[in-house]
Amino acid sequence: MMEIYKIYAIVLSYNARENLKRLISALLCQTYSLSEIIVVDNASSDGTVQMLKEEFPQITLLANLSNLGVGAGYTKGMKYAFEKGADWIWLLDGDSFPDKTALEELISTFEKIKYVYSQIGILASSPINPLTNRRYPPLIWNNRLLPVSENLILSGKPLLVDSVISSGSLIKRSVIEQIGFPREDFFIDFVDHEYNLRARRLGFQILYVPQSIIYHEVGKTVIRRSLSRFGKKWAYGDHLPWRLYYIARNELYTYLYEFKDLRAVFYFFIIKLTKEMAAILLYNYPDKKERIIHILMGIRDGLKGKLGKVVAPEEEKKRNGKYADRQSQFLPKE
Repeated sequence: MMEIYKIYAIVLSYNARENLKRLISALLCQTYSLSEIIVVDNASSDGTVQMLKEEFPQITLLANLSNLGVGAGYTKGMKYAFEKGADWIWLLDGDSFPDKTALEELISTFEKIKYVYSQIGILASSPINPLTNRRYPPLIWNNRLLPVSENLILSGKPLLVDSVISSGSLIKRSVIEQIGFPREDFFIDFVDHEYNLRARRLGFQILYVPQSIIYHEVGKTVIRRSLSRFGKKWAYGDHLPWRLYYIARNELYTYLYEFKDLRAVFYFFIIKLTKEMAAILLYNYPDKKERIIHILMGIRDGLKGKLGKVVAPEEEKKRNGKYADRQSQFLPKE
């Protein structure tokens, strides 16, 4: 018999109306029952709030008047669940979809292994890209965050790791008691990794559970042909230019100001940014200039320690219509 925990699901929503129907239905059908489902909506403009009120009156809706971002959105839901006495809090992005046994797999694995790994503070589902059926790997720290090898993931064994994405993370109450909530001033991107690294620094363990499946697309999946893969096509999680600002800024800030790790800063500049810039120059992006500008802006503000919502996605879309709802798949120049 598994122990009965008070588990609250926090769903972060931003213009994901149609997927939310599937997501909430899946949460209501979990084989391990949730104590409560909370949707934090970041001022969606697609009718999300009205749909939730009409079709899912049993869930708790926390509707923001503006887009507060990922860090503040999750924090609002987590504070609500924490104050209600949650033992665990399960984070899910609005565009995710959990398998019906996803939560049960996390808890059953924890019950089997909790006496072996006594400092487990975060349990992580295994996110799979629904378009490519490939798993997003958890990460380990070696002067920088590196993906776990595919062979280890495919072994099916639970793995101790150093970071995972937010969606699918099950966070223990004791973690929040000691390290608090996600950073609200990051707005979006690297919110999860900063939080996980903070937890690891205080000795908490993060357990990745391959049997706990959620379907999730990190960025817009595009198909590219890579020279490094001998011309073979491969799937890549693409981000709009405004997102590149936060990706660069928040990661650099974390290494430089929070951890004061100069080796991580060095690898950030030498390896990660070199790869990102090379990809921008190599592939047929129609917005090369915007991408480079946003990365440079992120580096500038990361070095200065300037945080908060600096580049607004809504403003980006209004200023340049080609950023909105982009569906094209970019291939490299011939």
